[in-house]
Parts: sequence; structure tokens; C-alpha cells
Amino acid sequence: MSIQPVSRERHAHLRWKGFSSFAFAASTTLAPLAAAEISQAALALPLAFIERDGHWSMAAVLGLMPGQNLYVDAGGVWLGRYIPAALRGYPFLIGARADSEPPPCIDASSGLVTPGEGEPFFDEAGSLSPTVTQVMRFLEQTAQSEATLVDACETLASFAVLEA
Repeated sequence: MSIQPVSRERHAHLRWKGFSSFAFAASTTLAPLAAAEISQAALALPLAFIERDGHWSMAAVLGLMPGQNLYVDAGGVWLGRYIPAALRGYPFLIGARADSEPPPCIDASSGLVTPGEGEPFFDEAGSLSPTVTQVMRFLEQTAQSEATLVDACETLASFAVLEA
């Protein structure tokens, strides 16, 4: 992956295409979950409590070995009934910035950033396009919901319900 912040300087004359294959997730063994999706994910995927970056959370278990995703076939087709939110915003991600709003980022190595085809990153006024804004809202809501789930899991861990 080559993650870069979306900027007018870099992306004003480029476009992006939505993904048509889940090949990008073929080696994703665990997908972090958000509180808002637990009920749907639990009906379709095995879930596990995981310790990540010193905090407890929940994840969908997509494979049994590192680098394995049993829910993506060789052609990049998703085989499950539910797709974790962490995978649905691709190729966009939320960047990390402590001093201000996190910037929208994109995986520049995705093959989905092009000079011709697709959706523009910015509108004619130089603001993020409505489509990019919509994707970023989805990612921000997902990140907030992930934080809620981390808090709930941390509470469980504080009562020694979870242990490594």
C-alpha cells in the first residue's frame, strides 16, 4: 500500500474509480469492527476479541493463517454475506493527525487513481467532491463507532473478562 493524503496539489487533475474486486483484501486475515456493525457481522462471520495497539477490540476473523482471507476467491469476489465496514471504503482511508481533523487519504497503489476515468476528487470550487465527502463521512462514522467498541471492550478487559 502507498497511502497518501488527498490534496488539491496532488489530486486536482486526477480521478478515482470505485473498486470492482476485493483482491485488495485477499491477504486480510482480521478486519476491525465497529459497534454499529456487530449485530450484522455476528450473523455472517466468526468474531474475536483482539488486542491491537495496546487496546482491546473486536474483529471479523477472515482467515486461519496470517495473510489468508477465506472470504475472497481467486477472482477477487467476496464470498460472505456481510462485508466489514473497514473494507467498504477502499481505496479511501482516514489519516491520523493529532493537531486537527484527520485528512482523507487514498491508497495510491490501488490502481484506482487515474488521470481520465472515474469520479473527480475535487469539485470546480476546489472543495472535496460530493462523492469523496460521502465516502469520508462513512469512514468517519465507522471510525467513531470503532472507538465506541474499543471503549466497550476496554471496560470488559478492566473487569478481567478478557485476557491475552
